[in-house]
Amino acid sequence: MKLHLNKCASFIFILICSPISFANLDQYDLVYRLKLADRTAEKENMSCFDVEMVIKGNEKGEFLLRIPHNITQIFIPKENLISMDATKEEGVFNFRFAPKRDTKINYKYCPVNPTRTIYEPIIEPDFFHFLAGNVLINPEHAVDPMNIKVDFKELPSQFTVATAHSIQEKVYTVNQPIQNFRDSAFVGSIYEVETINIKNQPVHIMTKDKWTLFDNKDFVYYLEKLITAQRTFWNDFDFPHYVIVLIKLESPDAEKYIHGFHKKNILSMSIPDGKIEKLYKVFYSLSHELFHAWLGISIEAPQPQGNLQWFFEGLNDFYGLQFALKSGIIDRKSYIQVYNQSLQSYYVSPFYQATNNEISEHFLNSHIYYGIIAQVRGHIVFNDYIARHPRGSEMYNPLDMALKEIGTQFGRKSGKVITENDLDIIFSKHLGDQEWSQMKRSIETGKLGSISPYLLEGEAVLIKKSVWAPSFGFDTEALIKHNALKSLKTNSNAYRAGLRKNDHILVHHFALNTPRVVAQVVVEKSGESKLIKFYPEKVIKYIPQYALVNVES
Repeated sequence: MKLHLNKCASFIFILICSPISFANLDQYDLVYRLKLADRTAEKENMSCFDVEMVIKGNEKGEFLLRIPHNITQIFIPKENLISMDATKEEGVFNFRFAPKRDTKINYKYCPVNPTRTIYEPIIEPDFFHFLAGNVLINPEHAVDPMNIKVDFKELPSQFTVATAHSIQEKVYTVNQPIQNFRDSAFVGSIYEVETINIKNQPVHIMTKDKWTLFDNKDFVYYLEKLITAQRTFWNDFDFPHYVIVLIKLESPDAEKYIHGFHKKNILSMSIPDGKIEKLYKVFYSLSHELFHAWLGISIEAPQPQGNLQWFFEGLNDFYGLQFALKSGIIDRKSYIQVYNQSLQSYYVSPFYQATNNEISEHFLNSHIYYGIIAQVRGHIVFNDYIARHPRGSEMYNPLDMALKEIGTQFGRKSGKVITENDLDIIFSKHLGDQEWSQMKRSIETGKLGSISPYLLEGEAVLIKKSVWAPSFGFDTEALIKHNALKSLKTNSNAYRAGLRKNDHILVHHFALNTPRVVAQVVVEKSGESKLIKFYPEKVIKYIPQYALVNVES
């Protein structure tokens, strides 16, 4: 007997006629056993997990189960399943099993992720990386904490498995609400693991393959300096377990950008290998992501956090760059290069004067465009503060003290979520009412005014620089906000590529800070979707940049 469901993805439920016995779950509510599936001839470029899940029975036998994408070949004992119905919620199904009977579900999970993006599950013959909720079938709307076991014992013996609480252990047990478990990261591979200790607390660094960008041992040394500096700043060494995973981007189809993925005590970095001259970007990105252990994880934001993106990403980005410099893992020249790139991405964007209310309104649907504006604006505002208050006055002490008070009042042991009003009170207290009012006005209105002519105690001076910026031939803001084409120029590359004013836009992707990236727009024409690609035209913009003076590069 087969039931075919087509919602989110194609699920194949196969009801097995013969009974299947399974050992009692004892203290567990959920048990998962995972092993790497053999590659099949028809899918020789795809790796999968074979997953065996057992869910503890209850009095009614009713469960709402969330089924992740990319699951096929689901097997359930026929005598256990009474009924199964789709719900209005995407990916959630209502199951009725035999009351008080533990039920085993077997399925195959095969992700489609050829470019190794770390925001989607990766499964390869010698490597996997995923969030539990993206791979494991799990109960929906369960409120009470659940006893859960995840068993990787059938993986090859040389595999190292890392979780938010353990490393080198292939059986993971936890008691927590299901929504927390869905957000748990799991990483496994034939990795080298180097462990350093910061105040007797372990940090495990997982690296794989040989890199031309850095020597692994040197990289570990610099990481130790950076992590020590950040934890000392917060006076917070309460990390009994922390894992850093480096993933090399080798696919020619992958975007050559550094991406970070921070969940609980696991930080994964996806890094394209390349020239040693680019190493400063890796260290800056690592410093940014490591600082999220406090701003975003220990110190939590109300969701959605669009109106506080200037704080949780902007201030975080500012301190990420500061600690990379103060730790000595990047020099002043690299610091200026990173900051200049931030200034360029801000002032070239058509949204650079969006108000904070607009950013909050469009944050969820257009995060890639509006979120980056809030992030860079926050970085600029705080960087400008230290440019106007040089190190002679106790080295950024008021700002540091404000952030440390935020950590004390709203850190992981406080049980509180910070609000905008809390931030106003603390920043006004340490920076002064007038100073904070001016900074907050810039954050809210998008009108930054003039920025300091000097940076790094006068070692860098402000200049105007001409740069090439993209021009798409239509109203970019209207397209991103409303999926509408306005002011389309007939002599533009977009028009020549096939775009028309009455086109219904389905998907779009633009790089707003450079004309060297192809714009991609998916439109619906005559009931069919069509991908249109084109290079934007180039226009000159004059933007603020900093240049080092009287300093050896």
